[in-house]
Amino acid sequence: EGRALKQHYTDAMGHESTRWVELGKNGVQHYAASHAFEIDAVLAAMPNITRNKEELTRYLENGQRVSTHWKQNGQFLNIYVQADPANRTLKLFDARMKPVTAEQLNQRAQQQAQNKQPEIILKAPRRVQKNGHKVN
Repeated sequence: EGRALKQHYTDAMGHESTRWVELGKNGVQHYAASHAFEIDAVLAAMPNITRNKEELTRYLENGQRVSTHWKQNGQFLNIYVQADPANRTLKLFDARMKPVTAEQLNQRAQQQAQNKQPEIILKAPRRVQKNGHKVN
């Protein structure tokens, strides 16, 4: 599957418009201007993505797969996102570039929180000497 980008063009009547274009297995897929896919709305529905939304939107509209973080219950996971106009959503990938769902990311963050052990600071026993003799 190819990456999609938002293309600005002028139609035969001279009107400027935008559409999504995706290069895939079956060649170039053009989505009509009426095919509503607004990345801003999709990002608003996914508040767990922690990157600057304007910057992220610009990168996604240029067809880039963008590195960011998924935040859940105070845990951060490294992820990548990519525009998916065919399904009117974002494709999510884990740190190893494997496709994942939002539910899987939430489960991983929960497991990460459970596996995190509180730091235990061990102090060496204190050895005190008085007049050259050990005192306990």
